[in-house]
Amino acid sequence: MAHSRNIRTTPVVEGSMTDARELAYQPRRAWTITGLLFVFFLINWGDKAVLGLTAAPMMRELGLSPAQYGLAASAIYFLFSVSGAFGGFLANRIRTTWLITGMALIWSLTQLPMVFSAGFGVLVACRVVLGAAEGPAAPVALHGLMKWFPDTKRNMPNSVFLVGASIGVVVAAPGLAWVAETFGWRWAFGVMGIVGLVWAVIWWIVGGEGPFTGAQPAQPSRRDAAVEGGIRVSYRRIFTSGTWLGATIGAFAVYWGIAIAVTWLPVYLEQGLGYSTLAAGNAVALTALVGAVALFGQGLLSQVLMARGVSSRWARGGVGGGAAVLAALILLVGLQVGGGWHLVLLAVGLQLGVAITAAGPPAIGEIVPVAQRGGALGMHVALQTTAGIAAPYVTGRIVSAVDDPLAGFHTAFAVAAGVILVGGAIALLLMRPQRDAARLGIRLPTPTVVPPQRNS
Repeated sequence: MAHSRNIRTTPVVEGSMTDARELAYQPRRAWTITGLLFVFFLINWGDKAVLGLTAAPMMRELGLSPAQYGLAASAIYFLFSVSGAFGGFLANRIRTTWLITGMALIWSLTQLPMVFSAGFGVLVACRVVLGAAEGPAAPVALHGLMKWFPDTKRNMPNSVFLVGASIGVVVAAPGLAWVAETFGWRWAFGVMGIVGLVWAVIWWIVGGEGPFTGAQPAQPSRRDAAVEGGIRVSYRRIFTSGTWLGATIGAFAVYWGIAIAVTWLPVYLEQGLGYSTLAAGNAVALTALVGAVALFGQGLLSQVLMARGVSSRWARGGVGGGAAVLAALILLVGLQVGGGWHLVLLAVGLQLGVAITAAGPPAIGEIVPVAQRGGALGMHVALQTTAGIAAPYVTGRIVSAVDDPLAGFHTAFAVAAGVILVGGAIALLLMRPQRDAARLGIRLPTPTVVPPQRNS
């Protein structure tokens, strides 16, 4: 069913599992793909961040109120979740390399109209289309990336890929802020469009499909054997499992804070604390760097723990959920202090919990057949990113509702801390991949191996 046009499955028998893994796993090629997808996600988040980084001059030129800007910031998420789910299920049937190329091209084309005399209506329309094309990015790319690594080696490449989001802000914040101040805010959008087009060409030439196609049933049945690519499990059972629910709720909570950091933190720094556009961009870059460290740290720590025999409940669920809980507490403390520590703790509180977004996908990958992994990850990311719709808009309403914008921002940050705290605690309690894999009848990590495939 899934991948029927692209791959010829060759099940690995127990006795040859180690040899088959060594033959299939190609570190150099796998990490080349990881590097390209890292840049892919870097561009993805640069496209998101460009709105926040140009918010102040844009709001002045277009005469936007905080509520209108909040609507424009939320527009990218109007179709983001729906398209994320759809793209995830589509990745079960279509080569991920083709889908990724198409997404990158659409991202680039939606940035270019803003170079010209586009107003509020065009801005909102472009952000809606951009969101529709960016929604499937994470589930499709993660699904494709997992094809290049066996389960025990997926923590670090998944984290490296997701670090692209943080590095995207680190690179984009000062760079796009400089472009906005030097050439005008509209050209910040133009730069992102050009970069995306260049990457799409490189990916079409270099990208490809990996050799690992997933798990086998614990107790093979006649029905299982009839389904190409392994067993199939009811999506209802997958979506009600503790691991899927915990990973999704935890990621939703953390994404609430991330969405605020991307869309409203630059505005807070400029209008609330008096930073210049360039200084705000640099501060946001440093904030995003915390997220990059958290993602790398999660990947490294989880991989080390699993190599030492620690269950994925703690190596993935414990590390990710614990990071979110700690982030919420730090954010609350940061709201009570002033001076330089205020910004430092704010940055850590909004970004440290991002570790759960890296721990969740490989944990979900443990409990679902490969033929359904794209759909499971698509729904995971779709629900996670609904926070991107609510958080910017709610923040805008809170800030607009009070006479003192600074007090409004602090209230919004406190709400974010509460959301992150609850979500992290739920992830800690519910994420138990090995238990859920056993309940769903999945036995890991015996892989099915196919030859790597290029785009051509």
